[in-house]
Amino acid sequence: MSKFYASIQGSRGETTRQGTADSGIHGHIRGWNSGCLVEISPDPENPETDLIEIYSTDGSSGDTKKLIATIQNGLTHLNIQITKNHNKKGEKLKCQEIDTF
Repeated sequence: MSKFYASIQGSRGETTRQGTADSGIHGHIRGWNSGCLVEISPDPENPETDLIEIYSTDGSSGDTKKLIATIQNGLTHLNIQITKNHNKKGEKLKCQEIDTF
């Protein structure tokens, strides 16, 4: 029996997929250089609730993913970062997490 359900619309119409508690379900919507991966599965700490993880990706051209948000029990946790490679003096800067809630 399905616990999870996904749908997607493209140039050839809509399609749907189902996932179980064992399989979970995920979808990767992407362009060539950027994308978004969404995964949903039972929360390992509380299998009665769902855990949704949202990642930014390098799209079709890469294989990295970075967790940007989780939704757990209806509560959202965002990892927001500002990326700047250098300041006015040309010095390299690090990314900083600026807000988490």
